Amino acid sequence: MKIDMSCIDPYKPLYGFWKYDSAPFILGGNIKSITKNNRITVEGYTGYEFKPLFITTKEKGEEIQKRIDTAEQTYKEKINNALVELHQTINDTFDTYCDDSEKEKL
Repeated sequence: MKIDMSCIDPYKPLYGFWKYDSAPFILGGNIKSITKNNRITVEGYTGYEFKPLFITTKEKGEEIQKRIDTAEQTYKEKINNALVELHQTINDTFDTYCDDSEKEKL
């Protein structure tokens, strides 16, 4: 995504988002600065520069971040539930021991 730097007031608090390689696949944070090559530095990520996917006001960014956080929590719960179900299926499928004391649970 191209960022039109002429539409951004770098003197107001800004919030930026960038791609990430695992869930939630996008991270965000309060922008400390915008570099000459249009990358962002972000509070809490000292020494790193990110290629922004989206830049917005701090207020709007925090609203978006809450939605992402909620979706990520739902994702984690669903993954956890699927793992529990998978383990239960495996345990039930291989429940062939005559004596439960010898059975190993996953």
